[in-house]
Amino acid sequence: MVAVPSLTAWMLSHSDRANPMLVRRVRQELRNRASLGAFLLMLLVAVIAAAVASAASGSGAGRGMFAAVASAWTALMCLQANAATRAIATDRGAAAWDLIELTGMPPIRIILGVVQSNLILGLLGAAALAPFLVMSYLLRGLDLPTVLFAIITLPMAGALLGAIGAALACVGSQRQARQGLGMLMALALIGGWIGLTGLWVSSEQGLSRWLAEILAGDAEAIIGLIAMLNSWAAALALALALGAALLTHRALDRSSGPRLVWCLIWLNGALWLGGILAWAASSSGMGWMMRNIEEVLAVSSCIGVSWGLVLGLFAISEDIDVTPRQAQSALVGGRWRRAAMCILGPGATRGARCTLLLIGLSLLLCAPWMPDAPALILACYGCFTLALGDFVARIPLGRFCQGPVPRRICTVAVLLVIGLLPALCSLFLDGAEQRLLLALSPFTGPVDLFSRSHTPSSSPGGYIAFAMGLLGLVWITRRAMRSGTGQARVTASEDDGNPRA
Repeated sequence: MVAVPSLTAWMLSHSDRANPMLVRRVRQELRNRASLGAFLLMLLVAVIAAAVASAASGSGAGRGMFAAVASAWTALMCLQANAATRAIATDRGAAAWDLIELTGMPPIRIILGVVQSNLILGLLGAAALAPFLVMSYLLRGLDLPTVLFAIITLPMAGALLGAIGAALACVGSQRQARQGLGMLMALALIGGWIGLTGLWVSSEQGLSRWLAEILAGDAEAIIGLIAMLNSWAAALALALALGAALLTHRALDRSSGPRLVWCLIWLNGALWLGGILAWAASSSGMGWMMRNIEEVLAVSSCIGVSWGLVLGLFAISEDIDVTPRQAQSALVGGRWRRAAMCILGPGATRGARCTLLLIGLSLLLCAPWMPDAPALILACYGCFTLALGDFVARIPLGRFCQGPVPRRICTVAVLLVIGLLPALCSLFLDGAEQRLLLALSPFTGPVDLFSRSHTPSSSPGGYIAFAMGLLGLVWITRRAMRSGTGQARVTASEDDGNPRA
């Protein structure tokens, strides 16, 4: 009983230092008629499900009630995440942003406030629905770990959805961009609600058995649970970093945070790979390791290369010349920080270095099987696409692609052109000419090389892929060695509603 007054006193002492965005959004949601209506509708669904389950007979009554209540709660979490997206998008384009600027909060604190508000609102839903979930357990046919799993994971899912929604709301300041991203977010939330509802409905066949294996001490089930928590933490950290970077003033460093998180996620994946291989060697023996090590490392290397190429799409397309404040941010701090900023700092030069580092480290995983490793072919096509897109955006179309966003759009367009055009032209050919033309496409080239032959180094298409990769590597290395000046200036356009757009 002594702990309750102590907890109350601690909460009161820290209430004055609460995140203003947390307090503001929670108050808005509690006063919003639409939010209250959704909350009451969720309770109405729970009451109806409880009445039907209590009147029904059979072992499936409790599980059906649980599926209905959990589905209604999931829908409420998705609505709250969509409301967070609309709230950030509305604030960025209205005069209310001036008041947020006056608070002096850093961007990461603003995004954290949105995430915390979604977590608080999710816990309020848990407090309201916990009695119904316990009732579904008392009706039999449902185990207690499944109920606890839903009570814990749904607020966590709400926090993650809120972070992703806030990050998407920070992309672009124009109304058309906000509406398009809002529609995509709404469609993604509908898909997530359908998927989670299917999980709750089929919990007897999948979720309950998995939780029973965890309680029984099954190593694979426990590793799966830890992997799920790790994925949630990685996705949340990436969403927070991207949202904070997008809210940062364009003249400041908007690259170091996302790149650092990107590299840490890659390192986290490498540690997971090493741990799983060690566990497999100890549990299955070295014979299993020797038979499957090539496939495991090939898949892991391809994932790492893809991760580095996605970073390159955003990093290489940045401006070569940085602003004075961005240049200063890469020079301050201790020796270790300055060394890290050589690849994490702003600018296309450092972005190219970071991209090459991640791709190179990923290729080391399959070094014994070079040059016929799938990851090497993927790296060749990816580097060529990034280099060609950067070349087209900066030289022939430099007048129209003034800024990182147009360059990224140009790179994606180049990928579609060089991917689809050779594939379509190959329809009118056959034999060796068709295979050579297919080798030029990043879409059909890797598939054709490994579907007909596992040794690309012995086929003409493989040599074409290696030549494309060499050209891309030369261009990206040239970009990595070029030093940009710190004399760039950021000017506001007519469409900018605020300096953080």
